[in-house]
Amino acid sequence: MFKTGVEPISRHVLVLESPKGLETMDLARRLREIGAPVTTAANFAEAEQLLREEQDDFGALMIPTSYEPKQLKRSLKALNFIGPSGCINLISVGDRPANAERKKLRKAGIKLALWNPISEPNLRFQINRALHQGREGFGSRDNPRIPSQFGCTVSIGDRHKDAAIYSLAESGAFLATNRASMKGSRIDLKLRIPGGPIETSALVVYANVPGNLQRPGLPMGMGVHFDELERDDRKRLRTLIEECIGQLEV
Repeated sequence: MFKTGVEPISRHVLVLESPKGLETMDLARRLREIGAPVTTAANFAEAEQLLREEQDDFGALMIPTSYEPKQLKRSLKALNFIGPSGCINLISVGDRPANAERKKLRKAGIKLALWNPISEPNLRFQINRALHQGREGFGSRDNPRIPSQFGCTVSIGDRHKDAAIYSLAESGAFLATNRASMKGSRIDLKLRIPGGPIETSALVVYANVPGNLQRPGLPMGMGVHFDELERDDRKRLRTLIEECIGQLEV
């Protein structure tokens, strides 16, 4: 299941089987392990039938990269669930295609990606992103937010506690912890990221605590806004984020 404090997932993920075998079955298993309701479809015709029946509230369709982009465009156009509201997010999964093929995937209407190898933080983040698309917390084009498997130390005076960096942006982070500080608190952070730690002070802008989950799609913890970072530290964060974005967006 998702981490403690996360609202149970009610929307379903539809996983399309690969035309070259059952390689997506392991992905379906991993999705179930993190608490996502999953349905598999053998092909686009079966996927269309499931969507027409409307027995489940599908929020995401996972499509293997082994489908030929031209076929994808025709098949996706035939699916009547794609409308201006964009109620279902399309996620390309599998081996990362060449740039020319990625361009074709974008033209077919696919924006999100999960390229191999798919880490658990990326899987959780993208499913959260797809199924809770109307909620805040995933950043913007100018200030993208990425999943993280790094840790940090939170300090308030002489008191210290460890937290997991659930998501990270240049401007701030969401820290997963069962001991969130109150909104408005000022804290000191040591972010343990590749290349060495970054130390900064930060402001707690919201707290996800039992009985008051301000971001139900996120674990218990707190959203923080960094104070002004040193130029080199900001550059390191920007580089780390850009590298991760390439694994999350077509």
